[in-house]
Amino acid sequence: MKTIIVVTGLARCGSSLMMQMIHAGGYPISCHPGNEAISGEHNSQTETLKQIASGSANGKAVKSLDPLNFPLPPGNDYTFIWMERNYSQQADSMGKFLSALGIPVNRKGMRSLEASLPKDTDKSIKYLKRLGEVYRFSFEDCLLKTSVVIERICDIIPGLNASIMPSVIINRGVECYSGLLERELIEKEKQRRDKD
Repeated sequence: MKTIIVVTGLARCGSSLMMQMIHAGGYPISCHPGNEAISGEHNSQTETLKQIASGSANGKAVKSLDPLNFPLPPGNDYTFIWMERNYSQQADSMGKFLSALGIPVNRKGMRSLEASLPKDTDKSIKYLKRLGEVYRFSFEDCLLKTSVVIERICDIIPGLNASIMPSVIINRGVECYSGLLERELIEKEKQRRDKD
């Protein structure tokens, strides 16, 4: 059985960026048909869990968020890359994303959400450690200490092309991005394809 690399964390943690880095490094990605990790589209949690259960994710990287609410199928060889982010920035990003989906958010709800992130992180990591090795990375380090992060990823996943991995990182600050980066990445990828 080949190891499944699971990029995980709580919503808006930087998991898409980590998946893009791993993919750029040459590691196979298991995506829901029709979705492409490099374009910023999100895999369906249910489809990801089906791929793991069927064995089609063996030897690949998958993105599976919120492991307490979406438990992973037992009996697999897992290595986890846990992505985390400044909790305040993560909550802001969650609120912005919910608003973009038309879901109303209020200040009290956002404070409650931010307060829940450390506890949910601890519980999730405790659960994941029962299933495999857990390596913790921060979104901020991916942006600010890219070479250190890439070196660590290459230690976890040997054979990656480290020289290409930084190419997927957009030069930006660590604070919550003003737009929805996913939309911009999707549009950028569509424009690139139209030129080809």
